[in-house]
Amino acid sequence: MKQILVRSAMPLLILAAGLGAMLAMGSRQQETQEPENQRQVPQIETLAVRPFVGDLTLEVDGVVASVREIEVAAEVAGRVQFKADVCRAGHYVRQGTPLVEIDTRDYELQRVRSQKQRELAEAELAEIDVDLSNIESLISLAERDRELQQNELDRLLRISRSISESETDRARRAVLVADNALQTLKNQQATSRVRRDRLRIAAELAEADLQKAELDLQRTKITAPVDGVIVRDSVEQGGFVQRGTVLFCIEDMSSIEVQCSLKMSDLYWLWRQRPGSAASPETDEAAAYRVPQTAATVIYQFAGRDDLRFSWQGMLTRFEGSGLDERTRTAPCRVVVPQPREVAFAGPADRQPFAAGPPALVRGMFVTVLLHVCLEAPLVQVPDEALQPGKYVWRVRDGRLARLGPLALVQRLEEPDAHGQPHRFWVTPALEADLSTSDRLVIAPVEGMADGARVEVPIATASDAEEGPPELGGVPPSVAAPASSRESLP
Repeated sequence: MKQILVRSAMPLLILAAGLGAMLAMGSRQQETQEPENQRQVPQIETLAVRPFVGDLTLEVDGVVASVREIEVAAEVAGRVQFKADVCRAGHYVRQGTPLVEIDTRDYELQRVRSQKQRELAEAELAEIDVDLSNIESLISLAERDRELQQNELDRLLRISRSISESETDRARRAVLVADNALQTLKNQQATSRVRRDRLRIAAELAEADLQKAELDLQRTKITAPVDGVIVRDSVEQGGFVQRGTVLFCIEDMSSIEVQCSLKMSDLYWLWRQRPGSAASPETDEAAAYRVPQTAATVIYQFAGRDDLRFSWQGMLTRFEGSGLDERTRTAPCRVVVPQPREVAFAGPADRQPFAAGPPALVRGMFVTVLLHVCLEAPLVQVPDEALQPGKYVWRVRDGRLARLGPLALVQRLEEPDAHGQPHRFWVTPALEADLSTSDRLVIAPVEGMADGARVEVPIATASDAEEGPPELGGVPPSVAAPASSRESLP
């Protein structure tokens, strides 16, 4: 009986529980959603977009190389009778310094021989000139004699009725003899003129032999062709050398070059330089195969010493080759340093009185090359705090958020702020990034930020108060304060 009552009461209990739950839910007050225009606008922390003053500085590694090495060889054969003490590897010599001398006796004798041959040729020329003068005098006499004989024949012919034919024939024979003598002298004159031309050529050959002998004599004395350092010497005093034997090798130190390799991203910014900023702009077809000439600063730093940095001024002038390196996919280039001995200290100013560095830029140094690029487009700073993964930033303009990127970040620089703390930022073209100095960049993103959302920026934030001083202007930032990293992307 009890089981029947329990089974009958269960449905009633379930129905009562459901009714109670409905009544409990209906007794709550209905929640209302706040209208869109009454939502609270979130406040976010931002930094003002600041302009970058000055030129871009692209940083690449390089190795110092010589402009040229000259192998000086003997131009005449002979025994080395003199070798200067400075004609040794490692010595610096000035242009024109006597270094090697070859025995001159054979070449002095050859010069004397050539002089005598020239004198002989000149004497023969004088002799033939005298003969020609004598022949001209004889021709003049022969012409007068022929004229007299012809006059005599003419008289006899006028009175031919009163004289015999034999006398007339004798007169005709005398005219023929005078004609023959005159023609003989004219033939001698023509032959002498031809002979004189031959003797003149012989005299010119003798003069050329004399000049050759004097040149060989001069070539026995070898001097330094340029200002430079002897890098290799191959002969000693007393040794015999043949023509073409290398005596020594000298490295030209009047200027020096730096080998470096530029990525295509670096060349992108070089090609975008302001018109007229290159040192020698090209307009011909060859300009398509030339690197834009760009001012450069070469930095050498002692290993492990950030305070010992020295600089030289140079110019990016040319590609080393006609294309990219197949292994590294970079463009080999050359930076010319016209004054390798004009070095400047580039470290901290308080270390300059105690700094001792290399007096000249020499081959084999590993250096850093800073290329100073002049872009026509304005540049702005993007603080490290505002940069998001993927090179994106959140911009605030007119109270609206906008997500920009990926940005074309050129380089990362560092400078002290008002409190002496390092302030790190990236440099990017303002127009490409769609940034202006009236914009602000979010440095502390709020969860759920969306493109186009309304935000509120405090009038003054602590971040603005801590911003550093104005930019470094025309001084390359990488020289004044080393950057922690660098990136060049088109």
